Amino acid sequence: MNPEVSLTVKYGSSGPAYGSVYAYGLTVEVTNTIGMSGKIFVIYRSPKSATDPELKSADTLDEFNHVATPAELHSIPEDAPDLEQTGAAYRTNYWEFSFRNPSELADSLQLLKNDIKSLVRGVAHESEIVEYQEETYNG
Repeated sequence: MNPEVSLTVKYGSSGPAYGSVYAYGLTVEVTNTIGMSGKIFVIYRSPKSATDPELKSADTLDEFNHVATPAELHSIPEDAPDLEQTGAAYRTNYWEFSFRNPSELADSLQLLKNDIKSLVRGVAHESEIVEYQEETYNG
């Protein structure tokens, strides 16, 4: 495996605010990378509602979908689309989650970590060329 592929991720979690329920937060941020993009979280932007033409922020339109695959690092753009461009996917290095209880947070955190490890292994493996083929085509 290629040792030049590395990803550092910072996780932060919070318990419920005093008197609050259903407010367990998780912040995930890719802070350092070697040999790959740090924008690994795939976000989908929902269509903008015609009933809210004054919407100025994408916060209510953007939804986390999954950790990117090695192929998606090449096919899904890194930058968020313009607010008017809806129904598009993009990748980011930072996301804030909210969970109903600590068990849901812990389970989701473990799934995220597994997906991130799998992505790094996939990118490292993808960069190894196992076999070359050479063919000549004549007209």
